[in-house]
Amino acid sequence: MRAAMATGRRATLIWSGLLLSAFLSVDSAGAAVALGAKVGTLGVGAEVSVDLAQHFVFRGGVATYHRGLDYTASDIDYQGDIELLDATVLVDWYPAGKGFRLTAGLAWNDHSLVGTAPFESLLTQSSALPPGIALPDLGTMRGEATVDALGPYFGIGFGRATGGSGSRWGVSLDLGVIVHGEPEVRLTADSPFVIQIPGLGAVVDLLLDLEEQELEREAEDFRYFPVLSITISYRF
Repeated sequence: MRAAMATGRRATLIWSGLLLSAFLSVDSAGAAVALGAKVGTLGVGAEVSVDLAQHFVFRGGVATYHRGLDYTASDIDYQGDIELLDATVLVDWYPAGKGFRLTAGLAWNDHSLVGTAPFESLLTQSSALPPGIALPDLGTMRGEATVDALGPYFGIGFGRATGGSGSRWGVSLDLGVIVHGEPEVRLTADSPFVIQIPGLGAVVDLLLDLEEQELEREAEDFRYFPVLSITISYRF
């Protein structure tokens, strides 16, 4: 997973560099350009805005977020982390030319929720053992939930970084949603107990498959990611 995250970050940095080069080229042709720093539910990041027309602005941005997170899923307690890495390409429509806007675009998402739990908790939680049976330490179960890499973004907002006031500095607000699809769950077991007993691996694989299905059912409602962010920008 770390290799995938590193690859995703490199791709995002390359993409951001290409966007910035394109925007600077547009700026040289006379279009208004603004750079911004933002913070919100996607974490912290940067954004570039370019005027397309009187009522339209193009925005490209990146954001990242990481946090340790302990959570309970399917009656199993996990210790884990949530990691977000996003790159967005958006078009704002200002019906009145400034102020309120409607936004649509695409978001590249590298969202993952990883976690570990004692392997014996899977056996205790399942119907594989009679209730009340206490088990020793049997190893570690590892889980990861991921979403679609590309999804649409829809939202509203207030403020126009590329103009509309006398000051070069501006503050804007975004409120929207990324449709990243239903999370996909993968579980693995790191257990010497499983390796040492012939034939037990097939039973464990079945239990892991059933647990994955249960976790995915619980996560069906999380196909949308809410976006709330504030951006401070400077117009060139």
